[in-house]
Amino acid sequence: LQTIAEQAVLLRDLPRSYAGKLKVGSVLIMATDAFKVQVRGNMVMRITGVAHDEVTPGLDVGNPLEVSTLLANNNKTHGNIDGDYFLGTFNDARDFACLCIGYQQALCEKSYASVQNAGTDGSLSWTNAFVPNADALS
Repeated sequence: LQTIAEQAVLLRDLPRSYAGKLKVGSVLIMATDAFKVQVRGNMVMRITGVAHDEVTPGLDVGNPLEVSTLLANNNKTHGNIDGDYFLGTFNDARDFACLCIGYQQALCEKSYASVQNAGTDGSLSWTNAFVPNADALS
């Protein structure tokens, strides 16, 4: 099973772009207080603007490190990255959505490589070591 540190390495190694805030001329456009990235079934479903009262209490909106840590914790605890993640700008939300997709891609690639090597040790079974609680399945 992956530790939070191993998951953080996956997150850190993914390529990202850091675009600035949306500006028209010298005017900063702020139509919403935050942007929510919704992930269900390990897939990014949507990015939507939300009002301040819709943001999860206690979450520091706009702190990508805290949001990325929440993603890693969700994966460790629940075996998936499903959840609602709040960021301060659309560009941060878009970059985070790309991070989620890249994170799953990295896990799939590691799982693929692992299953390709299944049976080379004489064992006739395989469990995905990158999925928390996979051994508990019957």
